[in-house]
Amino acid sequence: MKAFEVCDNSTCSLEGADRQTIDDLRRIGSFCLSDLKSDEGNDLWLFPSDKSEYGDFIGSMRAFSVSYDGMQLETNNVMGFIGVNGTLVRIRSRFAADDEEDYFMHYMLMKRASINLFDLNYQTADEEVFDLLLYVFPSFLVRALKQGIFREYTVKHYNDARLKGRIDVGRHLRDNTPFRGNVAYDTREYEADNRVLQLVRHTIEHIADHPLGSTILANVGDAIEQVRRFTPTYRKSDRRRVILSNVRPLSHPYYTKYRELQQLCLRILRHEELKYGRRKDEIYGVLFDGAWLWEEYLAGILSPLGFIHPENRRHLYGRKLFVDGDNEIYPDLYNDRCILDAKYKTQKDTKFGLNKDDIYQLTTYMHCLNIGQSAAISPVAVYEPPRVRHLSGVGGTVCRICLPVVQSAPDFKTFCCLQHSNEERLKTDIATLFLTS
Repeated sequence: MKAFEVCDNSTCSLEGADRQTIDDLRRIGSFCLSDLKSDEGNDLWLFPSDKSEYGDFIGSMRAFSVSYDGMQLETNNVMGFIGVNGTLVRIRSRFAADDEEDYFMHYMLMKRASINLFDLNYQTADEEVFDLLLYVFPSFLVRALKQGIFREYTVKHYNDARLKGRIDVGRHLRDNTPFRGNVAYDTREYEADNRVLQLVRHTIEHIADHPLGSTILANVGDAIEQVRRFTPTYRKSDRRRVILSNVRPLSHPYYTKYRELQQLCLRILRHEELKYGRRKDEIYGVLFDGAWLWEEYLAGILSPLGFIHPENRRHLYGRKLFVDGDNEIYPDLYNDRCILDAKYKTQKDTKFGLNKDDIYQLTTYMHCLNIGQSAAISPVAVYEPPRVRHLSGVGGTVCRICLPVVQSAPDFKTFCCLQHSNEERLKTDIATLFLTS
């Protein structure tokens, strides 16, 4: 397998790559991710995956692009891994030091999943054994359970004197000879203890046995208890049978979220890293939109300070762009004193650290919300003090605030502690600039 290690928002030389590798890379980079995912022959996981739910849609992006001469690969905000045939591209955070594990991407994912990082008892030199899909399982579980407990008709086998279904002649002759009053019969019952919920139960128990299981599942205890209560026939020895019974994807007009949960559970239980035993030309991978992940990460840090994080997926907390119109704007974070915008992308060749489009966006938000202060928050390798510029005309200030990302740590737990200190300094900078005057 030909593997490429690249960072987001960077370029990588393809010099020396053979023609088959270049063709594989072009096959991935020539299409938007939504087009790749919509092909039933591919096995691609995208986060966020639903524009109507998250407001942003990674599907409109490309994983990367390949230059016309095939000599250079250029990435954007997408992180994760994607491959086809014998070619694999792993896209790390640009803040992952050379030859180091990508702690920052894992850290943001775990913060977004509300995993208690400081309760970790996991010690290993190879932190990459973390499975990206484990982090998203809790949110998929909660989202599916909001549609109710999944129920379907299942065939039940009985052998007693209370005949209430179709007699299974073969089983009756085998089990009830000589006749002792019992009859072997089958019934169809509409119940929750079915193949799909059993699959979810097996996944829960599998994750619970993982070194990080207790922290990953800590915040969805009610959902887990609900699944366990409706699957009384669970037996670990049935796992392979349950997996095989769920090979056919679920199709239901109401329980739509259970289909994604079902497919996720299958991946986890099969211990698949989504790159072994693939069919020819099948594209596989797990990809995250770095800009969305950065915004969600900052929201988790700053919402306790009283900042509103608009939910455009549910049309909550938006503000009108026009007095007599329906157009709404959704700043990343704001309160009655200031507006904050999450900027994960690199700012190239800009003296202030923000390009014109970003400044225009902030000034538009300031005007429509009648708020005189705004700031863009960007990740950096080394701490930089906040930079403030004053607008002409009606006035106001636009700031650039940086959150440094730890560049070197001996293990993941140390990284978490050091990054937490950086987050505290970010909150101090914001409070000094906007909340104490």
